[in-house]
Amino acid sequence: MSPTLRLFVSGADGLVGRAVLAAAPAHGVAAVGPGDASDARLLLDLVGPCPDGPGRCAAHALPTLLTQGAGPGPVVLAAPAHRLGPAGTVPTDPLACAALGASAALPDATVAWLHDPWGDGAAPGEGGIVQAVRDAVDQGPVPTPDHGYAPRHPTHATDLADALLRLVRAAVDGPPLPSAIHVGHPTPVLVRDLVDRLGGTLVDGDAPWAVPCRQAPEPGLLADLGWSPDRTIAEIGPPRAADLRIIRPIYEPDDALLARFRTSLDRGMASNGGPEVRALEDALALALHAPHALAVSSGAAGLEVAARALDRSGGTGAAILPAWTYVATLNAVQAAGLRPVFADVDPATWTMDPRHVAQLLERHPDVSLIVPVVTYGVHPDMEALGRLARAHGAALLVDAAHAVGATIDGRCTPPQADASVFSLHATKVLPATEGGAITCHDPALAARMDVLRTHGNTPEPLDHVHGLNAKLDELAAATARHGLARLPAQLAARAHAWDRMRADLVAAGWTVQHVPSNQVPNGQNLCAIPPVSRDRAVAVLSAHKIGWRRYFHPPLHHLRRLSPADPLPETERLDATLMCLPLHARMTAGDLTGFGQAVAAVGRLAQETP
Repeated sequence: MSPTLRLFVSGADGLVGRAVLAAAPAHGVAAVGPGDASDARLLLDLVGPCPDGPGRCAAHALPTLLTQGAGPGPVVLAAPAHRLGPAGTVPTDPLACAALGASAALPDATVAWLHDPWGDGAAPGEGGIVQAVRDAVDQGPVPTPDHGYAPRHPTHATDLADALLRLVRAAVDGPPLPSAIHVGHPTPVLVRDLVDRLGGTLVDGDAPWAVPCRQAPEPGLLADLGWSPDRTIAEIGPPRAADLRIIRPIYEPDDALLARFRTSLDRGMASNGGPEVRALEDALALALHAPHALAVSSGAAGLEVAARALDRSGGTGAAILPAWTYVATLNAVQAAGLRPVFADVDPATWTMDPRHVAQLLERHPDVSLIVPVVTYGVHPDMEALGRLARAHGAALLVDAAHAVGATIDGRCTPPQADASVFSLHATKVLPATEGGAITCHDPALAARMDVLRTHGNTPEPLDHVHGLNAKLDELAAATARHGLARLPAQLAARAHAWDRMRADLVAAGWTVQHVPSNQVPNGQNLCAIPPVSRDRAVAVLSAHKIGWRRYFHPPLHHLRRLSPADPLPETERLDATLMCLPLHARMTAGDLTGFGQAVAAVGRLAQETP
C-alpha cells in the first residue's frame, strides 16, 4: 500500500515544498494536509515568507508536527544547510536547534539538511542561490566575502524533492535512516563561478546568501536509495561566449579606494613621494622580504635606475642577460651604456643557464653586470649565479617583473641579488595600473637609486647627477596598496588554477616549466609546449575558444638593431614551440573545465598522429 505523507511547509511558496507536492504521486506517496492520517511526516522550512523571520515558522510549527494527527510515523525534518554553521559548531538558528532537538527526542526522526535549492519546476535557474546571485548581478557588482571563494551546492529543487520523497519511502519501508543526512550535489560550486556564469563582477562585501561557511555533503549521498542528481551548474546557462583571455587585470575597486583617490587629489599632492607612495614602500619592503623598497613609475624605469646605480664600469662594460625576456630588460642595459651579451636558458626551467653564463664570463672579461630574469614566476638558480657574479666582481640585478609573490628559499628578494626590480603593470599579479618597485639590502645603494629616480636631484643642487623621472604617482600607489591587501587571495586563486591546469597539460602530454623544489611560483603566467606542432595545437585551442600568445617573441638576440649574435639553441627551441596560455585570478570552474577539454583534445591529436 502506498504510504501517506503528512506535509508541513513553512513558507508555503517554498521551491522544494512545491516540488515535493508535484512529485509525490510519481513516487507513490500521497501528500495530505496536517490534520489527516499519515504514515510519515515531513517538515519543510525554506526561504519563503515568514512573519517571524527565517526559521521561526518552523520552530513554531514543530510542536504541532510532534503532537497532531494519528500515529507516530517516521519524521523527516528538512532544513537549509547554511543554518548549521561551520562543521563542529553548535547551531544557533531556531530551526536548526528545533530540528536537532526533535531528532534527539524522536528515535525515528531524520534531519535532512538541504543545500542551496534552486530551480522551480520547469524553470531551471530561477530560484534559491542562483536567483539571489542573478538579482544581485542585475543591481551591479555583486558583494561577496572571501572574494567569492565560498563553496555552494546549488541543487535543483526537483532533485531535492526526489531525494526527500525517497527518504520518506525508505523511512516507511526499510530500516531506520541515519539521524542526519546531507542532501545536495557532492561537488561544490564557487559563488564567483555563479557570478561569472551569470555575467556579473565581484566586489568585496557581504550578502546574506554568501556567508563563507558550508558543510559539504558526503560523496555518494543517498546512493543506497538509488538517487543520483543529474542536474548541474550547466542548467544555469552556458559560460559567456567570449574567448578565455590570456590576462585579466583585477583591481577590485571599492569605496575605500575611491576615497583614497579623492583624499590624494584634495590634498593637492599627487606625486613627488606623497603619503601613499611612502606607505606603499613600507608595505612592499615587508611583502617582498627586503629592508629597502623604492616605488617607481614602471618596472622598465626601475630596471634602468638599478642598472645605472649598479654598473661598476662607468657605462663602458658589458652586461649578461637572457635573450628570452621582454625588451625592457635590454633597454635598461643599453640605457646604462652597457653592451648586451646574451645567455641561453636552462632547458627545463626556461631561466638563465648558469653554465652558459660561466662560459660567457670567460669570453667577456668586461662584464660588470649580470641580469637574470624571473621567468613566468620561476627564479633562475640564484646560488650559482651569485657565486659567478662575486667571483667575477660583477653586480647581480634580478629582473623580477614576474615575481611578486614568487619565493625562492622562502623569500621574494633573494639575498644574492644586489637589487631586484618588480613590475606592477596591469598584466602582473599585483597591478598599480602602471608601476614598479626596486628592492635591495644596501642602504647606500637605495640612496643612489632614490636620487636617480628623481631627475638626479641631490641635497646639494650643484651635485646634481644625470637621472630620470621614474617617480610613482599617488593614485597608482593607492591602487597598489589596495591590491596588496588582497594579494594572498589573488595568489591562492592563481595557485588553484595553475595546479589544475598544469595537471591537465601533463596528463595530455604537454611539456610544462620545471619548478625547483626550493621555489613557490606565483602563477604569473602559464606556458607549455604542445605534444604536436604549435600550428596544429592553435587550431584545436581556437575551436575551443582558448586564447594564446607567443611570450616572449622575438628572442632579443634576433633583433635587427643589434649586431649578429651567437645561436642560442634552447632559446630558439622555445621560440618555435612555446605557447603562453590563459591564467588569471578569476578563472571559473567552467573556464578550467573548458581548458582541460581543449588541451586533452590536443593530446588526443598527438596520439592519433602516425
